[in-house]
Amino acid sequence: MEFKRRYSDHYAEISAPNMDIGLHPASAETVCVTNISIGLAYPNFDSAVEELRNNSVEVEVNAEGWGRIASFSDPDGNSLLIAEVKGQSQP
Repeated sequence: MEFKRRYSDHYAEISAPNMDIGLHPASAETVCVTNISIGLAYPNFDSAVEELRNNSVEVEVNAEGWGRIASFSDPDGNSLLIAEVKGQSQP
């Protein structure tokens, strides 16, 4: 794994083969089993959201100034995110 970038104490990103992993603390409003959430970058954001929904996963998509976030939970209630950074999506 390789360290990619860090934004203050709020976010860090590391790279592994064929994936980037974003790490940041959950917000105070996040209801989850633990106090973290896991963020994943996927090359085709819309495809990932569609696949989750096709598998009966409740997904909330929000647009941010820098891109989009799809929020959902794993079966244990842990908060998970898929992020699409503007200019980094693929067809």
